Amino acid sequence: MVFGGDHTITAPLVEAYDEPIDIVHFDTHLDFVDGTEDMKYSHSNPIKRISELENVNNITQIGIRGFTGYKSNYEEALNYGSNIITAADVIKNGTSWVLNQIPKSDNIYVKFDIDVIDPSIAPGTGTPEPGGLNYIQMKNLITQLHLKGEIKGINIVEVNPLFDVAETTFLLASRIVFDFLGSIF
Repeated sequence: MVFGGDHTITAPLVEAYDEPIDIVHFDTHLDFVDGTEDMKYSHSNPIKRISELENVNNITQIGIRGFTGYKSNYEEALNYGSNIITAADVIKNGTSWVLNQIPKSDNIYVKFDIDVIDPSIAPGTGTPEPGGLNYIQMKNLITQLHLKGEIKGINIVEVNPLFDVAETTFLLASRIVFDFLGSIF
């Protein structure tokens, strides 16, 4: 379990695994921007970098909404084979439906960006986007995820104390970790 700042920590963490692994990515954004020659690794492209790794199989992206980059990034993620589940899909179809969209796997790595949660309850992030998941939806997803396969790791990113004046985002992130670990153990 890694608590990070921004997403640049994710690709090296996943690269460290020497076994096949599936990715479950909770986020507002696709994070599938290619980057530039000057900046191959950034907070906008960890899933793109992960998709280039030989040990990564399936990528499921949950909570995607809002301004997620260029249409070409979305199309590239689809062409790679990412299973993209929008926040609207979660709200419309429910968390049981979402869990059924995640393939069974021997090994799962979870990338969790706090901005997947609606900013009305998680304002302490650099890229808030209205229309996110609520705590109950997130809890249902995160506590059932271990039924899809063995959880090998998780990183939680983008909680920004400078924007979290009442510490509600920090407390929510802590509670999600507590729920997640409790469901595994």
